[in-house]
Amino acid sequence: DLSQALADFGLLAAPRLPLNTETPPPEPLADLALAGIGQDTLTVTPLQVARALAALATNGRLPPLQLVTAVQDAAGAWQAVAVVDVEEETAVSPQTAQTTRDLLPVAGETPGFGGREHAVLVLSGPEGSTNAWYLGLYPAAAPRYVLVIVLEGAESVARAVENGRGLLRAVTD
Repeated sequence: DLSQALADFGLLAAPRLPLNTETPPPEPLADLALAGIGQDTLTVTPLQVARALAALATNGRLPPLQLVTAVQDAAGAWQAVAVVDVEEETAVSPQTAQTTRDLLPVAGETPGFGGREHAVLVLSGPEGSTNAWYLGLYPAAAPRYVLVIVLEGAESVARAVENGRGLLRAVTD
């Protein structure tokens, strides 16, 4: 069911990161139909969405979250930071991840871009404000990069799409 799918993608729990933050406990979904279109009690962060999108890019496996790969010591030398050993989680089968990934449109207006993307304008509050979300995967065939952008108070997705495509082009040049 939808609740299980959301849980499998890590969207119903706070990300496990060593950050000093306070988040309210997730509220149970009251109406699955409304939750399916983002209008119930479900609140997700861009980090949660990026991790879920990364699961589609990695054949259904949820990647472990890591803040940094290295830190600089007092002498200026870089010291590697070990990845926290966590049990690998699977959101969906490799076949389902591939099929879902293939449903995302290939960016068509930027010649040679070759990424998959989804952009949407969503209602973000009772006063009618909207946010533009951009989700991108690059390259389309075997994604190595995942990008999620949220522009608060946006009236269209155009700027989010422009920024998203620009960032993905920058990391691939």
